[in-house]
Amino acid sequence: MIFTAWIGLTRGQRSLYGILVVSSLATGTVIAALVIFAAKLFRDSPAGLQLRALSEDMLAARAMGVPIARLRHLAWTLSAVVVALGGVMHATYLGVIGPNSFSFNQTFLTVAMVILGGARSVSGVIAGRLAISVGNEIARTIENGPEILGLQLPEMFGLTGFFLGAVIVGTMILRRDGILGDLEFEDLIAARRRRRARGPKPLVPLHEGQS
Repeated sequence: MIFTAWIGLTRGQRSLYGILVVSSLATGTVIAALVIFAAKLFRDSPAGLQLRALSEDMLAARAMGVPIARLRHLAWTLSAVVVALGGVMHATYLGVIGPNSFSFNQTFLTVAMVILGGARSVSGVIAGRLAISVGNEIARTIENGPEILGLQLPEMFGLTGFFLGAVIVGTMILRRDGILGDLEFEDLIAARRRRRARGPKPLVPLHEGQS
């Protein structure tokens, strides 16, 4: 409320125009790939392993000598850098930025993506991002009352918010660890390769007297 009402400092609800457009879809794709790669490296690093242990049992991690405060500061700092980079990309792609660009709906959308995919897996967050994006667009289309096969559907205001709420509640009830849990895409690929390598069990012919 202070930032939106302090017009002399923050311009309030007014948007900021005239930002130099230097980012493109290709630039965003490259930066997103680099951020995902960096997140994967951090997750598998000693600091990432200690943070995961800290999230499971803080008392046990402290007893094992895990520097809780330093790791938390590191995680928050890296997260702030990534979020700031995303804000720069957003502003330099659209050329305009305003308070409404970062409303509560965007936060709610991001939380739903993380919960659905799995907060402890980089691949899970990617999977949640894709699933929520597709589902959100479908819900938004149905919300506007489209015509499907000659049948005019009524407008259903609030369907998008209901969809996100249902995803969060359903995931917390049915699968609290998300779609992938602790697994990464490479773990699923490796498991599939192991199943293929083992192959089907050979059939043992039955001899006389066996059933």
